[in-house]
Amino acid sequence: LTFYPHPVEVLNASKKIERLTTTNEKLFFLERLGVERVVVAPFDKDVAALSPDAFFQRYLIDEFKARRVHVGFDFHFGKARQGNSEVLRVLCEHEGVELFVEHPCSLEGLKVSSRLIRELLRNGEIKKAVKYLGYPYILTGQVAKGDGRGRQLGFPTANLHCAHEKLLPKNGVYVTRVEWQKQNFKSVTNIGVRPTFTNATAKVIEVHILDFDARLYDEDLRIEFFERIRDEKQFLSIGDLKMQIGRDIELARDT
Repeated sequence: LTFYPHPVEVLNASKKIERLTTTNEKLFFLERLGVERVVVAPFDKDVAALSPDAFFQRYLIDEFKARRVHVGFDFHFGKARQGNSEVLRVLCEHEGVELFVEHPCSLEGLKVSSRLIRELLRNGEIKKAVKYLGYPYILTGQVAKGDGRGRQLGFPTANLHCAHEKLLPKNGVYVTRVEWQKQNFKSVTNIGVRPTFTNATAKVIEVHILDFDARLYDEDLRIEFFERIRDEKQFLSIGDLKMQIGRDIELARDT
């Protein structure tokens, strides 16, 4: 059971949550783990106003007839987050429902949390973020038509359009892997504003797939991030830029 949109965005419209996983990505991971059925329930102010007891009765008992419930150690539910795992335990015991509360996970002395992983990604510390996630950070989306500049340089790129709520790693160049139609390809991905060519501030996601030349407009891609190569920078000449891209590609090829 998961909810959309994010409760924080419903209760505070001015606040936007940068998501580590979009709903579609969440469904992808859950399916890969063997989960057979996922309910994405709409979240609105009426749901937010439910007391913990009413929330429990409506979703877990009436709608899903739950026999076993798993939640995280810091799980909260109900109006103003009044319910926690201890409240849930009492409710479950009353209805004969088994409850499993997952313990916090620590790695290298730090508690693994979405807040920690967001901070690492914003700082460009992709290898650490991957370590704490337990899998490569991903961006998914559809390929949009760009200005063709990469092809003109000899390094064709696919411009990925992601969900607006997705957290993008720090601007820079990354060693990545692209999944397209269940095939995997080594790649180099640039996130940034392309300062050599434009003064724009909107971020663009450009991925160059090694040894690949198919047209991908409107195709769905999944990009896995492994390592950050360098900062995005402005080059004095097109020749300098091409030389650096070549070095980036060779590094990605050997990774």
